[in-house]
Amino acid sequence: MGEVFLGHDPRLDRRVALKCLTSAEADSPDGHARILREARAAARLTHANIAGVYDVLEEGGRTYIVMEYVEGVSLSAYLAGGPRPPAEVRSIGRQLASALAAAHAQGVVHRDLKPSNIQVMSNGSIKVLDFGVARLTAMTAGTLDSTTGALRVDMTVQGNPGTPIYMAPEQLIGQPADARSDLYSAGVILFLVATGRRPYLETTAVTLALAMNAAPAPDARSINPLIPIELSDTIRRLLERNPDDRMQSARELEAALGAMSGNSSVTRALPLRSSSDSGTLPRALARVWTMVAAGATLLIIAAIAREPLSHLRWPLESAVPNHPAVLAILPVEHPNGDPHTEYLAAGIWSVVAQNLGSVRGLSVLSRASTAPFETQRGDISALHKQLGAAYVLDMTMLAPPPAARLLARLRTVDKPMPVWEQTFQGDLLALERLLLDGIGRALESRDAMGRRFMATEWEHIRKLPTTSPDALSAYSEARSLIDRDDVPGNIDRSISLLQRAIKADSSFALAHAALGDAYLRLFQAKKDASAASLATDAVRRAIALDPNQAPIYYSLGVLQQQTGHPDDAVKALRRAIELQPDNDDSHRVLGRVLADKGQVDEGVAELNDAIRIRPTFWNNYFTLGFVLYNAGRYEFALEAYRRTTELRPDHAGAFQMLGTVQYVLGTIDQAIGNFEHAVRLGPSAAAYSNLAFAYFTADRYEDALQAYEAALKQSPRSPLNHRNIADVYQRLGRTADAKAAYATAIELAEATLVANPRDSSAIMEMALSEARLGRRSQAERHAAEGIALEPTNRNVRERSAKVHVALEQYDAALDDLAAAIEHGYDRRLARLDKELEALRSSPRFQAITASAAGSSGAAGR
Repeated sequence: MGEVFLGHDPRLDRRVALKCLTSAEADSPDGHARILREARAAARLTHANIAGVYDVLEEGGRTYIVMEYVEGVSLSAYLAGGPRPPAEVRSIGRQLASALAAAHAQGVVHRDLKPSNIQVMSNGSIKVLDFGVARLTAMTAGTLDSTTGALRVDMTVQGNPGTPIYMAPEQLIGQPADARSDLYSAGVILFLVATGRRPYLETTAVTLALAMNAAPAPDARSINPLIPIELSDTIRRLLERNPDDRMQSARELEAALGAMSGNSSVTRALPLRSSSDSGTLPRALARVWTMVAAGATLLIIAAIAREPLSHLRWPLESAVPNHPAVLAILPVEHPNGDPHTEYLAAGIWSVVAQNLGSVRGLSVLSRASTAPFETQRGDISALHKQLGAAYVLDMTMLAPPPAARLLARLRTVDKPMPVWEQTFQGDLLALERLLLDGIGRALESRDAMGRRFMATEWEHIRKLPTTSPDALSAYSEARSLIDRDDVPGNIDRSISLLQRAIKADSSFALAHAALGDAYLRLFQAKKDASAASLATDAVRRAIALDPNQAPIYYSLGVLQQQTGHPDDAVKALRRAIELQPDNDDSHRVLGRVLADKGQVDEGVAELNDAIRIRPTFWNNYFTLGFVLYNAGRYEFALEAYRRTTELRPDHAGAFQMLGTVQYVLGTIDQAIGNFEHAVRLGPSAAAYSNLAFAYFTADRYEDALQAYEAALKQSPRSPLNHRNIADVYQRLGRTADAKAAYATAIELAEATLVANPRDSSAIMEMALSEARLGRRSQAERHAAEGIALEPTNRNVRERSAKVHVALEQYDAALDDLAAAIEHGYDRRLARLDKELEALRSSPRFQAITASAAGSSGAAGR
């Protein structure tokens, strides 16, 4: 219903949350009066577990509700690490019940209870948000029905508010909600807190309603056997389908939870597991429609029958229980600072990570993931929160070879002290052998995974990659250099070392694979085709020597992806997953490759698997957002990027992409807010350019000018930004400046074409600038040249349309626009684009852009 801002109240010198109501209802007289009634009712709610409503303001024809600003994290983010202990479930439940009881006593029903509307503060207390937009119950806003004698309840303009996955059954079929509906939502929330998942995993109103009708909610103890019987029964009573069979009041729920002792009976029929082993539930990533009446369910079910199921698949599925436990292996510490010891430490890390990756139900994080935590070794909670790590392996080299000594510790998120600690010593090979055996036994213990490994798993765990100390030493140093490829000369040095290692032991598969990685880095840096060929040869040799190593196939898959062989990449990555199903990196890269091949649903399925394996890793959601955005599934992409920003609030790229999706969806102000935040987090040419483009669309030309100037400081040789800033000069009436900027854009595009004469993007930038300068023949020739090079490229066609608009050739412009849309340019972008505004009055333009169903498009100029 609104946008929320962080505000400051100067009278009382306090921070507040300012909700600006944006629904159509707020603009109608009846709706406005209702909002004022609700706000007054919410303002009467003074309770420790309810975020207060302070005031209602009206400014510029818009209504604002001033609310208490609550520090903390949302319950949805708090639960990313999995289910909570029973005592904490009871504590959250009692606070929630107390808040609801206070609200219900005042005649206010929340009707949209969900984890994102509950804030968890640092002291463990909670506050329920958004009672300020709740609907009043019959007690304060109802009227008497003369035919039944019952009180009628006000409905929203769209029927029931709320999020379907937390709605009571009566809300889903369009019936009025009352206090018992809030209790059902509380039951779903407590089920989630206790088990790590919702009682029903369906995600749309239709499928939820059908599932609820087909079977009662599962017993929470069937998901998590450690839940006490009394607590499980209480949650079950909240989840009864018939409101009359539920608990009837929040006071009853508060009393039931308060009566439970800390020693409630629990059956320990299964071995103890860490909390992360029980499965987690990432926040559902899409908005869904609100059911306004029972008849709507039938209409939507009929629509489902006509649509292919693949189009209705929820892009981000809930994580299933028993997802793999995540192990973070920190970079090996080497306090003496000796470079040789550092190299050996890197080699030890590589072997340990490679071997433990074969353990069933264990996902080992990459070195790139754990490296940022090298200086925060003791902060297990950060590793758990940001990477989803259940276990952390921390190793320290106490002395270098030949009499090497190494201290290893295994930590878990729920214990302050290491659950295992041991010192190993010996020559390098002996040290590796003893270390691998010791770590394996520590992971088997009841304090960790709590199961005996199979013989095949032990075979992989204990396998030494080589019997040559010289080969292992050279490999270890090379591995360290590859991980620091930004240092000049490191890659060339690593290649030389790996060739030495292979000379000492030609059967050293990991050395061949690392040589492939080194050549790939060389290819990425220099675009040398021979380096790509050498990389492929090295990795294929590694596979021939050891065809059962998942990381080698992963390396081959990445290599094939980056060298333009997607079919081969798919084969390699599928083999990596077959050997190591619990590696989210393989699923994530495979998902991207499949989507790039046009197999979007298959790609989304792989990304769902990556999220299932590591539901708190931001990059899994970021990649999903990228795939969905390119497929034109913007609503889903929006929520994937929102989830990314929750997990990585310091990631500029995530906010930039969130703003890009919002731009495509037409919420320009929100897009600008996120672009501005991206600039604050990480100023870059792309961030400034996107921000400037959004300002331009919003008619904020002075702001657009400043942002483009900042973009050009970051990237002064960009033809695109020079052409864009020229467009701004034109709008500001600075004709001379505009002409100079267009000329500069042409000059820079020509320089680009000297290096690559087939660069269609540079050709089209040149054509656009020439058209703006009135150079008709040159513009027409270059536009035609760009189309001849890439006739199905949507961006080329879209820019050609703009060339023809500038030349007032409107029929040709509409032909190109139709072709651009046919090849994937989004109709919404066409309707927003100021450079196409001369076409907007044309009936053909309106017909071409009438449907919102574009397949993809980028918010760029």
